[in-house]
Amino acid sequence: MTAKPQDPGQASISPEELGEEVDRILDAPAPTLAEEAAQLEAAHALLNDALQQKQ
Repeated sequence: MTAKPQDPGQASISPEELGEEVDRILDAPAPTLAEEAAQLEAAHALLNDALQQKQ
């Protein structure tokens, strides 16, 4: 059986899963500004990837 390509119109992550993942990233402790910036960058990358897949 061969793998079928994913339907480009269907998101690979649900909005609920996306929200949970962003919450998980942002809820982690970030004692320094550098760590907080890294968290924000990771959340931004996740959201950007989700939006790119939607197009």
